[in-house]
Amino acid sequence: MLQRLATLFRRPRPLKVGWLLLGNVNTGSSRIHGLNIHNYLLEQGVESVILQSSPRMFNGLQLSREQQESVLSAGFNVLMFQKVRDENVQAFVQEARRRGIRTVFIQCDCIETDMVTGVDDVVVTSRNLRDFYQGKYGIEAQIIEDAIEVDPSRAKVHAAKEPLGLVWVGHSDNWDSVGMVREVLSLPGGTGFTLKTISNHPDADVPWAIDTVTDEILSQDIAVIPAHLQHWGMAKSSNRLTMFMALGMPVIASPVPSYLDVVQNGRNGFVAGNTPEWLDALAKLRDVETRAAVGKQAREDAKRDFSLDTIGPQWLRFLQSWTRT
Repeated sequence: MLQRLATLFRRPRPLKVGWLLLGNVNTGSSRIHGLNIHNYLLEQGVESVILQSSPRMFNGLQLSREQQESVLSAGFNVLMFQKVRDENVQAFVQEARRRGIRTVFIQCDCIETDMVTGVDDVVVTSRNLRDFYQGKYGIEAQIIEDAIEVDPSRAKVHAAKEPLGLVWVGHSDNWDSVGMVREVLSLPGGTGFTLKTISNHPDADVPWAIDTVTDEILSQDIAVIPAHLQHWGMAKSSNRLTMFMALGMPVIASPVPSYLDVVQNGRNGFVAGNTPEWLDALAKLRDVETRAAVGKQAREDAKRDFSLDTIGPQWLRFLQSWTRT
C-alpha cells in the first residue's frame, strides 16, 4: 500500500500552460507562436489558457497585481512569454520562478533583452537567432520552427497567362525590401510581370487581413521574398516562405539562412542573391509547367515538414519534459 501511494505521489502533475502574448490574432507572431499552439494543446487535452493578449502590439505586462497573484496561485506548470519583455514582465518572471513555475520566452526577431537570461528557457525560430543569443548572452535557446497555418485544401492552380503576377506579403517594417523587386522588374528581363503588395503599410496595394490574404496570394502566380541580408534579416524564420509553399506558389527568395535550409533551388523554389539570379529565376518561371512543378513540390515539402501535425508535437514534447512531480 505504501509503495502504491509513493508511486502516485511521483506522478507528474497534469500540464497547465499559461500564455502572455504580444498581440492578438491579427499579430502574426502572436498567432503563429501563441494562439495556434495554444489551440493545438487544447486539442491534445492540455489545459492551456491565454492570460494576456492585446489588439495592439504591447510588450509590457498588462496584468494587475491582483491578477498576477491569481495567475501565480492557479497551478500553472509553465508560463509562456511571447515577445513580452519589459521590466515588469521580468519581475513577474522572477516571482514565478521563485514559486517553482517554469518560464519560457518566445522570440522570433533579433532583439537584445535581458529577458533571455531571466527565464528558464528561450524558444527561437531559426539557427541564426539561436546563435545570436548564444553569442550575446551565453544561453542555449531551443529552436522550434514556425508551423504553417494556411488552409491545407487551398492551392494555386497554374495557368498560362500574361502578364504574370508577383506577390509580396510583409509587415510595414520590411517595406523597403520591396524596392529590390521593383528594381529587378525595371530591367529588360523583368518585363511581363506585375507586383502586388499585401501589407499594413499605407502604400501597399492591398491591406493585410487574415480573412482575405490567402485569396489575394492565390490570385497571383509567383511569390517573392526579398530581404536585406543584415543582422536583423538574417535571423528571420522561414514562415513566409513555407506559407507560400504550402499554397503551391513557386517562390523566389533572398538567401536568408532559414530559407536556404528549406529551398532546393529549382526543385521547390528559387534562391536569388543578386540581380542576375532574380532575373534567371523569373525567366524560368515564365513557363507554366515549371511553375506548376515547382509549386507542387513546394506544397508537398511544406506540408510534410512544417504542418501543425509536425510542429505541434515538438511543442508538446518540449512542454511535457518540464512537468514536475
